[in-house]
Amino acid sequence: TRCYHAAVMASPSRGEPLCADALAMFIFGGAGEGDSLHRDTWRLDVNLENNRSDHHKHGGSQLRGCKGASWQPVPQPSEGRAPSARSSFVLANWTSTGSAVMHGGLGSIGVMSDVWVLQPDGLWIEFPTAGTPVSRAHHCGAVHRDTLIVHSGQDATFLTAHVAQSLDLLSGVWYEIALQSSLGAGGGSGLGSRIDAAAASLDGVGVL
Repeated sequence: TRCYHAAVMASPSRGEPLCADALAMFIFGGAGEGDSLHRDTWRLDVNLENNRSDHHKHGGSQLRGCKGASWQPVPQPSEGRAPSARSSFVLANWTSTGSAVMHGGLGSIGVMSDVWVLQPDGLWIEFPTAGTPVSRAHHCGAVHRDTLIVHSGQDATFLTAHVAQSLDLLSGVWYEIALQSSLGAGGGSGLGSRIDAAAASLDGVGVL
């Protein structure tokens, strides 16, 4: 039982077709009962029905039923080579590498700023960064064109931050993004501060 964790779809192994009869998802961390925090990594394997004659068309894609699913823990080589326990972090697919990027979160020491990469095999690698560390929890973010973009959330003082920042995943350097102050579509004050929001990367558009 957990909350404030995150999940990403696992990328296919090299040589595996994109329309394989199995899908997988990784989850990490989160908050448990009481004040407990998790630092474990799990993989959910889903087996899809392979009776293609029963597929239903939906928007040009095929919907396939699930014929079975199973959870299994992903052991790490050592505690020092895996993220510490935390909740309320960002975990986003880095599609150009088949991996995922995790940033920040709320741990036993407070709001965190570290960055980790979840490899396709479920193992973690710490990602070194340069520039001013960005401590965030309860924020939102996504990877777009080899750049992790995060917005708002709580900073190291537990106050809500009104700032967006980007991490160049090719150089490891953090940058602050200048937010436009123009009015939003609903007549508001544009992109405002918030916690526990959602973000997604859209090809040719950016981060929504």
